[in-house]
Amino acid sequence: MCGRFSLGATTRVGQLFNLPNWPETPPRYNIAPSQTVPAVIQNRENAGRAFHPFRWGLVPSWAKDPPSATG
Repeated sequence: MCGRFSLGATTRVGQLFNLPNWPETPPRYNIAPSQTVPAVIQNRENAGRAFHPFRWGLVPSWAKDPPSATG
């Protein structure tokens, strides 16, 4: 799977969404599938936004071993 992206203004993302727990991370300019990236999610408990780390990439439906399918 091809699909790389960059995340340059990481502190600005936390400020835009008013997230006090946004991690201080350096800019990353070549994020590849299977790497962990910070994300903003909608918090179901209080209808606010929250930080959560996610693994970037898609797993095909035919994959028997999901970790090796995105690498």
